[in-house]
Amino acid sequence: MSAYRLNLSPQEPIGIQPALYLVACTIRHNAACIWNDVWDRDFDRQVERTKTRPVASGMISVSSALLFLMFLLGYNAMTTALLGFFTLELIYPCMTKTESICTELM
Repeated sequence: MSAYRLNLSPQEPIGIQPALYLVACTIRHNAACIWNDVWDRDFDRQVERTKTRPVASGMISVSSALLFLMFLLGYNAMTTALLGFFTLELIYPCMTKTESICTELM
């Protein structure tokens, strides 16, 4: 699908598609981590293991984190059109606050 979206011809090197997918997965994972840090910043300040995270500790402001998140998502959408997979990563932090099964499994 990414080859179609990027208008790659069949003559293009076959290694470019896995490379683009790897880059997109890395960007998407980083975006999900940023979203999780922003969403959990108040809780993270109370936990010894997570209180030194950049957003929770105040080293990075929430607005800066959200700006970088938008940059990553925009870059991911423009380069690979694989943004649809971010949906689950987007709602996961919200589910851990409202669904008891998520906290029981951890």
